[in-house]
Amino acid sequence: MVAVGIFLLVFNGKTPEHHEALSDPGHAGGRRASKSATKTVLNKEETPPVTADRGGGPTLASGAPSGSPRSASEQLKDAVARKDSAEIDASLGRLISKSDESIGELQAIFQSDADDDTKEFAGEALAKIGTEAATRALVGAIRRTGGQLRDNLLHELRGLSNTSACGPLVEALRDLKDMPLHRECRTVLLEMNSRVPAETLVAAMQNTTTEEERIALAFTISMIHSEAAVPVLAEAGRSRDDLLATRSFMGLARIGGATALAELLKLATSPMNQSGERAAELRTAIGRARLTSGTGP
Repeated sequence: MVAVGIFLLVFNGKTPEHHEALSDPGHAGGRRASKSATKTVLNKEETPPVTADRGGGPTLASGAPSGSPRSASEQLKDAVARKDSAEIDASLGRLISKSDESIGELQAIFQSDADDDTKEFAGEALAKIGTEAATRALVGAIRRTGGQLRDNLLHELRGLSNTSACGPLVEALRDLKDMPLHRECRTVLLEMNSRVPAETLVAAMQNTTTEEERIALAFTISMIHSEAAVPVLAEAGRSRDDLLATRSFMGLARIGGATALAELLKLATSPMNQSGERAAELRTAIGRARLTSGTGP
């Protein structure tokens, strides 16, 4: 089939990781290591190191006078240094409760000399805030880090469930030079039970001219399994873009059930779907959907 042929042609010669990224939507993108000290070695009786400031008053290990107000991010750094899990949770709660207002503080942690545990907690906070701006900040932090911290920040993407994150996730998905990030973004999008990921993917595909990106987006569309996406895929199945239409057929077949099958049967009545590759792909999709809907082959 033409779409499959293009897919193999474009991705021929890529590393095995490229092929794995398009065939394994559940790949975790690296084994997640726990936050090394904070969650595995905890001494609740440990107190903050105290030194004398130049005026003779006590200061915390962070260097801030103990009597002066500290930002939530500074409190988080101190709590991680003391391995104080209760205060870590409290600091994270304060940062998350401020939503987008905390993003600047959290980004500053990544740009500071804070240890990796603190930076990972900052990534966790961004994922729990989950807005478009927070997701963009988390993706940016992932791009600028490496090693185990990067693997753990990639895992933090799994905490995203707000559909406002779809835009930055699809943007990152389009970057095929960073396949671990591509994989994680695709997995998060596919796990959202909403029509928004499908809408965002279809819109991105309609505004992408790079063939490699189009194929990657189309592949993700074909892997959608949320029933909420059925109306979006049914509309995309009427597109004059053959690749978008045929991958939408496959997405509907994957969703299956009576509703998706009914939409596929409607698509079969369209003149543009009654010949060539589109007709063949549609027949295959209908056959698969019939099996999952219990109506037989």
